[in-house]
Amino acid sequence: MNTPNSNCSRADYWFLFATLVVTLVIFAVLYTILNNYSYFDFKPIASLVFIAIIILDLVFQAKRLNDASISKWFLLIHLFRLLGLTFGVISYIVMLAILCLPTQEIPTTNLMNNKKE
Repeated sequence: MNTPNSNCSRADYWFLFATLVVTLVIFAVLYTILNNYSYFDFKPIASLVFIAIIILDLVFQAKRLNDASISKWFLLIHLFRLLGLTFGVISYIVMLAILCLPTQEIPTTNLMNNKKE
């Protein structure tokens, strides 16, 4: 079971990512149906759901980067999307490549202390 400070393996992250994509598709369909047949404006609710999903994805990306022994500062790659579509696509591909890196096991022995002087 994962604790709040635990890491997120590749399988866990991609399962969560697939779940978020399915959730977004379901909300998009519901949003379209409700907007066509209702007088109520659902844009604020849709925006809140979208922001919540983005925040949840960023949290799990941070856990995934921690599991791969990569600095969480790499999440700032997402800011390149502000520079335009080309930079956004490139930053997305780079982030996906980083998230696909394998888990780094922490060594259990310290070889530096075992040397004889």
